[in-house]
Amino acid sequence: MSNLIGQTLLKRYRVDDFIGRGAMADVYKVWDDQRAAYLAMKLLREDLAMDTIFLRRFRREAQALAQLQHPHIVRFYGLEEDDLLAFILMDFVEGTTLQQEIRVAHGPLPSRRVLEVFRPVCSALHFAHRQGMIHCDIKPSNIMIHHNGTVLVADFGLAHMTEAAATSALLLGGGTFGYMAPEQARGEAPTVRTDTYALGIVLFEMLTGGERPFTGETSDRAGTARENVLWEQLNLAPPSPRRWNLAVDDQMEQIVQKCLAVLPAERFASALELLEALEAAIPTDRTWALAPSGALTKAASASSPIVPVGQAAAPRQWPWRAPLAISFVALIALLAGFIISDRLNNSTVREVPTVPNAVVMTETPSVTPTETATRTPTATATSTATATYTPTFTATPTPTLTPTATRQPTRVPRTATPTPTAEVLASPTAAATSGPEPTERPATQPPPPPTPAQP
Repeated sequence: MSNLIGQTLLKRYRVDDFIGRGAMADVYKVWDDQRAAYLAMKLLREDLAMDTIFLRRFRREAQALAQLQHPHIVRFYGLEEDDLLAFILMDFVEGTTLQQEIRVAHGPLPSRRVLEVFRPVCSALHFAHRQGMIHCDIKPSNIMIHHNGTVLVADFGLAHMTEAAATSALLLGGGTFGYMAPEQARGEAPTVRTDTYALGIVLFEMLTGGERPFTGETSDRAGTARENVLWEQLNLAPPSPRRWNLAVDDQMEQIVQKCLAVLPAERFASALELLEALEAAIPTDRTWALAPSGALTKAASASSPIVPVGQAAAPRQWPWRAPLAISFVALIALLAGFIISDRLNNSTVREVPTVPNAVVMTETPSVTPTETATRTPTATATSTATATYTPTFTATPTPTLTPTATRQPTRVPRTATPTPTAEVLASPTAAATSGPEPTERPATQPPPPPTPAQP
């Protein structure tokens, strides 16, 4: 294939960089002037570009692929032709692949990482399968990992509709040997369980640090590498991943064995069923549900925000501290004002002032993180179990401030804040009176004797 760097195709796609080469196409990074974004362009081999039957079939399937929109699927835009060139356009993903991540890890990936990858991958495949689309080429190099951590399934351009003929499946690539299910390698029509088999190979690689269960090296047959791998798939049981990773338990090994069953009927019936088995085998504190679109999303509330992997959750900020402080200061100022007023006018008996309705001495309610019991106010001398302050006002001519009536503030739920000890001078259940009462009742004296009448 010719080098296209620097050229502009269809007066729209500027070829900026060469990315790599596959069995069917060369991959370039191109700038789309109309979308104002970078795309990945797969330039088909010349023999495929000249094959009118292939192009007609692929163009028909491209219309369905363009409708396959999912947050974990690399978007496919279509098939374009420019003179003798035919190329596929899809989103360009800034990031890496699962294959590169496994290679860099130099060993098995943590079980938590297995779930982080398989959740979006199984979500994407489950969605595609419900649309009647089989990927047929699931492998670590087709699982993209964006710089922001998003996992995406790529190369659905090589997939085909389930109702397509077997010859069409072979013509559209047919997958990569070593990841293909036995029936796919024999040229039979693929099914949902064909992708499940490939997921089992990917799972095996993640658990063992890049090892494959079938390599074709154990066969004594004088055949091609592809033929030897197929022979192993049909005649040998998959090796235990525990051979490379002692942390793999029996439950996880059974999942791998079920994925790699020779007969499709013995495998997981769907990608979602496989994911449920992985969720049960790997303990996790997260709950996931299947959204209407087919995407697996975390069922979370506002009190349990989703935190990206590797990033610690920020300490929770309590919004009630500022209102509580303001209420406390206002309460102290109000009490001080009444005390000063009483001392300035202690020579007269006056009516107990009424608290204006506009002043509501309450604390801002908030969620109590540790206590749920309802507090009952008591009439003890010292109150430490309630956050309700009861100001008291008196009407007495003596310097001693002895209240006779109080106005209770509105009670609100207790917040999780240590409360200062407040001396309660009156019972919180005392009823309000409309006027002052003398502090002492005068002793009762007998009436004076009658005065005798004067003659």
